[in-house]
Amino acid sequence: MGKPAGGEAAALLTDGATASRVRGILALGGVPWDQLDDGLQHVRLKLLEARAAPGAREIRDPQAWLAVVASRGACDWHRGRAMTRHCVNGW
Repeated sequence: MGKPAGGEAAALLTDGATASRVRGILALGGVPWDQLDDGLQHVRLKLLEARAAPGAREIRDPQAWLAVVASRGACDWHRGRAMTRHCVNGW
């Protein structure tokens, strides 16, 4: 995918099926329902950053790429929760 035509990139970012898939991955990763939209925005931002990076490589399978970014986002959410509990408990 890399840097596709503007319409194609916009479609990927706003496609309802893609958004539902990303939310589903986040939910399966344990992200609470009330934070799924924030997670979706995070994934969209990562896609925009990847496309805008100078010398960016083409993303061969955008759906797989989005799935990996969403699953990593879910892991980051858990790490953030663990760190918050860690700090609150006085460590």
